[in-house]
Amino acid sequence: MLHYMELNDKIAKEVEASRIDPNEEIKEDAICFEIIEGTQYIPVLTLGNFSAVTGKKSSRKSFFGVLMLGVMVSGKIMFNKLCPRIRKKVILFDTEQGKTRVQRSVQRVIKIAGNSKNFAAYNLRPFLVEDRIKMIEFALYNTEDVGFVLLDGIRDLVTDINSPDQATTISNLLMKWTEERNIHIMVIIHQNKADMNARGHIGTEIINKSETVISITKDSTEKYKSLITPEFTRGLDFEPFFYYIEDGIPLLIENEDEDKDIPF
Repeated sequence: MLHYMELNDKIAKEVEASRIDPNEEIKEDAICFEIIEGTQYIPVLTLGNFSAVTGKKSSRKSFFGVLMLGVMVSGKIMFNKLCPRIRKKVILFDTEQGKTRVQRSVQRVIKIAGNSKNFAAYNLRPFLVEDRIKMIEFALYNTEDVGFVLLDGIRDLVTDINSPDQATTISNLLMKWTEERNIHIMVIIHQNKADMNARGHIGTEIINKSETVISITKDSTEKYKSLITPEFTRGLDFEPFFYYIEDGIPLLIENEDEDKDIPF
């Protein structure tokens, strides 16, 4: 246990390190992912932040996660719409599905991306809550050059979805991990059955702290389609667009152009 004077000295150093120098040149957060609309590239995700994807059961949230993983692993613009801005390692942590289903998701990601380079996936369902958190942190801090992380099942990092303390702890960890590792973490959260709100206190806390919140809804008439909508962004909103599933692979409704390299 730290001595009183040592503790004060530690806090004093942390306070000084957090002081903002108005003359310091601070770079903008690096863009991680953009949506293309015509000739406009709209920043949606940046490094050093986290985002949330919400939707009701069977809205195909996890398929959207697979689509995002495939695009980020590929390092190429896809469907003339989805533009990854980094070429770094990509990680999937799945807390909900069994090993067989996670493997299928991995295979789908590889099929979309066209390669498995710089991609790793982990099935955390069998483990206790506290162990899942430790395993995620270990992987994040012991994998070099990580850029994009998908956490499918943030609810499974708490024992009580309505615990304010646990919700605050998890949101603080997401802020810590993304800041210290300079990565983007996208988390998937279920919505309440009765409304569009994310479930529990953990859902509210994550939504409030997210850089971007995207909702996934199944189309009410053409049920094979799901709609991607920006519920909240810190910049420009993108126009909602649809995707569907064909042979287990998520595809955009409009796919007029071939995939192309990113104009860095």
